[in-house]
Amino acid sequence: MSRILFYIPAINAPVGGAGVLLEWAAWLGQEGYAVGLFSDEPGQTYPYIAHDLTVGYEPVVKHRKMAWLPLRQRLRTPGYWTPTPSARNVRPDDLIVVPEFAAELIIRSFPENRRVLVVQAQDWLVNGSLTRDYIASNFEAVIATSQICSDAIELLGLPPALRVPLAIDRSLFAFGEAKKQVIAYMPRRRGAEVRLIVDALKMRGKLQDFEFRPLDGMTRAEVAANLRDALVFLAFSQSEGFGLPPAEAMASGCLVIGYTGAGGDEYFDGDVGFPISDGNVGAYVRKVEEVVQRHRADPAALDAMRRRASARILEVYDPAGSRAALLAAFAGIAGEVRAAM
Repeated sequence: MSRILFYIPAINAPVGGAGVLLEWAAWLGQEGYAVGLFSDEPGQTYPYIAHDLTVGYEPVVKHRKMAWLPLRQRLRTPGYWTPTPSARNVRPDDLIVVPEFAAELIIRSFPENRRVLVVQAQDWLVNGSLTRDYIASNFEAVIATSQICSDAIELLGLPPALRVPLAIDRSLFAFGEAKKQVIAYMPRRRGAEVRLIVDALKMRGKLQDFEFRPLDGMTRAEVAANLRDALVFLAFSQSEGFGLPPAEAMASGCLVIGYTGAGGDEYFDGDVGFPISDGNVGAYVRKVEEVVQRHRADPAALDAMRRRASARILEVYDPAGSRAALLAAFAGIAGEVRAAM
């Protein structure tokens, strides 16, 4: 029986793109498709993302990834010359769903398989890593998760990508009325810039009554709980295909200040937040201080913005709409997988 197999690399930190693919796999499985996951490390579980899917291991992928390493590093890597036998072999009739950054890896590992490309970051297109001819000859469909990714596909001269918008989990990220004096942020991107801005805000002394809370190494549930506490969220998005953290912060009722990362332009504007020109750290620091002072003086006006932002995000990025778009896409791509069951 043919299956839909999602490749998700072995990652040990919460990454939004992996969560999206896990969610899609679960939805397709619930609709009767034969679905599987595979990774490049044995025993991978993705514990920071709630799911009940079994993750298979494909040593051919790990072996090929290591083949790109310097020889000295390969020789020191256990198992390079004798890969561990696979616990779940990809079969030639399986349809593989491939994130854009792993396109070449999966094509070379499984050249005989049908493949679907999922584009969650436009950088892999605009920097020439994936050319028009390469995509056209190796993938029978392309799915984009945001407007900026769809635009990049169109600029390559390819047929329009199937659009499956991202979904905000309302059970985790919902409007928080009561807020604490907390400024939350994620330090994973722009490390030096994050430290500079946060240290400047602390040093200048205008926000002494606020706690600065980094959201790092947490499960999604822990992130959601912290966003419910936070009045302010600092966005440090960089070259994003979408940028889930600021959207989740808006859904949770935070005042969002910072960088859109380009991909966030589709939801992050002056009506629902405070976008800052990329890299303008001085403007960033001053805007945070200004917004906090405005909230102290007139909380009602900014609380109205918080409600407006949350309502927009939860309406546009609704799980029901995202799921419907995903099922419509795969009805055309892989209808026979379900029909064969």
